[in-house]
Amino acid sequence: MSKKNNRSEDEIIIETKPKPSKKLHDSDKAGMAISADNWWLELGPVDLSAKLVTIQRGSSLIAAITPRSDGRLRVAVYDELDDKCKDYLVGLGLQPHPVHGVCMRENNWEYALDCSAGSGNLYAAEKGEAYLSYWGKGLGVSADGSQLPVWFSQRQLIEKPITAVSKELGGHKITQ
Repeated sequence: MSKKNNRSEDEIIIETKPKPSKKLHDSDKAGMAISADNWWLELGPVDLSAKLVTIQRGSSLIAAITPRSDGRLRVAVYDELDDKCKDYLVGLGLQPHPVHGVCMRENNWEYALDCSAGSGNLYAAEKGEAYLSYWGKGLGVSADGSQLPVWFSQRQLIEKPITAVSKELGGHKITQ
């Protein structure tokens, strides 16, 4: 385990934001940032009626991802994170390179959008594995504006506690 800035590579840093004094939209409510040397995510509630990228398995919503104003990602988790889901979150949350961004994309959100368009998601879905999906009009609304009941009904889900998700991701190492 190498040391850098008196921290180990596997050490997770947890930061909490103070609660806002004015009423904010759900996606602006206080969250908790978690990070390691090479990735950063904010955990907290997201607006499931907004543009988002999701991690899904079968017909279940696992996690919802929205952009922050700086292009990094805010994540709400609703169901069990298997190793593939954790890999997705850590991979999408990579720390941007100062010149090249995130995997040659401007920021983490652009990278998440690009990853959600990959054909590998279809194959993963067919195998019953976790996959990424883009919802441009919110969860459960198709591109033509029609509602998809099995997904739309999941807007009522309650996210897992932030501290529980932080612990799940904190002990996770990226698999290659």
